[in-house]
Amino acid sequence: MKHQEFITKFKYRLPYVKKFILIFLLLFILVFNIVYSQFITPLYIKFTYQDRGATISYLQKIKDTKYYSKQISRFKNIYDPFIESEVNQQEILKNEESIKLEQILKLNPLSRDVLYRIYQLKADGGNNPYQNDLLIKIREIDPTINN
Repeated sequence: MKHQEFITKFKYRLPYVKKFILIFLLLFILVFNIVYSQFITPLYIKFTYQDRGATISYLQKIKDTKYYSKQISRFKNIYDPFIESEVNQQEILKNEESIKLEQILKLNPLSRDVLYRIYQLKADGGNNPYQNDLLIKIREIDPTINN
């Protein structure tokens, strides 16, 4: 009998439970939207005022996406064609440092610090066989290095 009463009460309260869940989900979406919009707004304001630094940072973050080519051409029209070189400046500096370190490595092939710095520079680009070989060489020189 108690079981039957519970089912009857539950059936009576079911529409209220559904409404409560719906209202809760709507409030959650609303709060999420408000919080998320606060993260977008500062970037939008910087774009509005044509903040070159914010634009370069944005382009560096989307460089590996399919939207990069469209965005870079858009910002070349707004600023100048040299903005692309500023976006790539960090990568150019890494390549120059890597070349210098490779030259130092030719003079001293067992330099643990130089090998490790080259490994760090290559690690940003992803996993490749050269990077793995460097780590093996570094561990042969100094077994205390983990990664």
